Amino acid sequence: MPKKQSSKNNVSNLDVFVIAKELNMLLQDGFIDNVYEISDNLLKIRCRTKEGKKDLILDASKRMNITSYNYPTPPMPSQYCSALRKYLKGRRIQRVYQYHLDRILIFELASKEGESWKFIVEMFLGGNFLLIDGDNRIFMAKHYKLLKDRRILAKADYIPPPQREKNFMNMTYEDLVEILEQSEIDTIRTISKNSGLVGYIAEEMCKRAQIDKTKDANSLKKSEIKSLYTEIQKLIKILNQDSFPGLIYTDDNDEFVFFEPFDLEIHSHLKKIQYSSFNETVDEYFAKLDSKFLLSSETDKASKALRKFERIYESQEEQVTSSKDNRENHLLLGDLIFTHLSAIDALLSNIKDARKRGFEWKTILERLKKGKEMQIEEALIFHKAFPKEAKIEVKIEGTIIRLDFRINATDNATYYYKLAKKDKRRIEGAKSALEKTQKILEEKQIEKEQTMQRQISLVKQPKKQWFEKFRWFKSSDGYIVVGGKDASSNETIVKKHLEKNDLYFHTELRGAPSTVLKNPENTKIPELTIKETATFAASYSNAWREGWGSTKIYYVNPDQVTKSPNPGEYLAKGSFFIKGEKNFLPAPFLELTIGLILEVVGQLDEDVDGDKNIYFPRIIAGPQSAIKSQTEIFVRIKPQKNGLASGKLAEKIKAHFINNAKAEVKKWVKLIDENHIIHFIPPGNSSIAKN
Repeated sequence: MPKKQSSKNNVSNLDVFVIAKELNMLLQDGFIDNVYEISDNLLKIRCRTKEGKKDLILDASKRMNITSYNYPTPPMPSQYCSALRKYLKGRRIQRVYQYHLDRILIFELASKEGESWKFIVEMFLGGNFLLIDGDNRIFMAKHYKLLKDRRILAKADYIPPPQREKNFMNMTYEDLVEILEQSEIDTIRTISKNSGLVGYIAEEMCKRAQIDKTKDANSLKKSEIKSLYTEIQKLIKILNQDSFPGLIYTDDNDEFVFFEPFDLEIHSHLKKIQYSSFNETVDEYFAKLDSKFLLSSETDKASKALRKFERIYESQEEQVTSSKDNRENHLLLGDLIFTHLSAIDALLSNIKDARKRGFEWKTILERLKKGKEMQIEEALIFHKAFPKEAKIEVKIEGTIIRLDFRINATDNATYYYKLAKKDKRRIEGAKSALEKTQKILEEKQIEKEQTMQRQISLVKQPKKQWFEKFRWFKSSDGYIVVGGKDASSNETIVKKHLEKNDLYFHTELRGAPSTVLKNPENTKIPELTIKETATFAASYSNAWREGWGSTKIYYVNPDQVTKSPNPGEYLAKGSFFIKGEKNFLPAPFLELTIGLILEVVGQLDEDVDGDKNIYFPRIIAGPQSAIKSQTEIFVRIKPQKNGLASGKLAEKIKAHFINNAKAEVKKWVKLIDENHIIHFIPPGNSSIAKN
């Protein structure tokens, strides 16, 4: 049976480098509109950018990217999510960047008052989200913890993880030579441990440089080192480019196995799919993984329990690795002592004798210095003294060894061998704990699967038409009508989308949208479409906010709409002056119909409930006659001063859609984002009209 292809499950530090560049270009000077907690370690942040609304997915254990998929959000925010909303909503995104080539992404955020805070995503030790105040203190964190060199606690100063002095981005040729020559392990591990290049990228550098990755690093020829350095410089050049058409690599079964920001020779045996950006690559890769199952709220408890033991398992794995490294080091130190036993014994004996005879340490050190000059073997290995601890350090074959000068060399070696034995016991204990945790993990995974109520495929939002960024509807006769939401969109509609064959609608009342009935084919516009457009334009005016039943409305030709007012008059942004005669219509009754269309956007691998289709729940709104011709699922709303605000009304409309949907499509209807409904609700309070 062929070995199953391994796969990539989270972003590397180089991936974060590229994603940070792309996110900064997309989000810089945008604003945070809202925050949603999809699951324990997964946030969706809705951002308002120059290119419109964008949903940012932050998974502290896997990835970060702008998504085009419709991730369902819990009906009620958690306490943590509510706190995040309180302190993140409305903040401007000043910049997005990576911290020191680490798997740390930082969002610099400014408030209206200009105070700069940071929202930090740390993608290690199970992942974490941290909000840092203007004084660089931890204001809040998803997970609080005490680490060896850091304190993740409220009000504590934020201290990033310690960084290596050199990484491949600032490494000189001489640095690389020194690292390789001083290494006692193979080339790939030497590069990975000392350069900031993750293992598989280190392997890629070896492959491109035509070097055997398993070859001892200190045995590389000068030509091989030069070739390796050249490939590292080429990598830096790739990373400094502005665009990254990323790739997904697939196996023979077309399953996704790897994703990368640039092509890798180590994946040459795999098929590949190229995307327009690395962000899109990451989105598609993880959306397919996430699409397997999205769990309903009742499975959250099981999911959290599983993640808890996953973090324990990761910690125990790190403990095993650490203990193995310590054991190897302690064995090495013991072996080095025995290899140079006579020289070490002579040094220890001389120091011990000198101390018994009353010599000061200053004198002893001077004698050792003269011994070095005279090339005396025991003096040459002396490195440093620690009198208060009764310890000295020797340097043998480039390794520093700390010794107790009160005992002989054999006893010092025995001390390190005893430490190695303790390390071995720790390894065995940690492995035993690891096996137990593995069993618990398997049990928790089964519990999680048993509590799943339904399968939900992650749905990719269909590509938006230009008019969907505005309020819009399709008339009964198939004409597209668009209306502004604010001064900026009013300005855009008239300047960019009002053409010579169109009609422009507006109310006599101030505070109404610029509404355009599009007529690209220059056909005779039916009366029904004109009436529907009048109802649409009037319903989104301030008359709705005032609770009126109707209001006056007119239409004109495009050449009558101008930004040039009469002398002495001033036009605000989004306002226009009408020249000539206005065509007034009978005052329409203020009422809108909000409908639901289930648009087929793909198919499931397996037949579910007799239907393999994947549906995207699309919200439409307009006059009843126009909406009824497109869907059977709809509600009518009307203005009411003491009615419901848009948020509460959207909840009721969504509930109505779910209750009236057929059983086999209810799960897709439940994916409706209430913000899509709110987009079509006029300003002011409203109520649902009886059908």
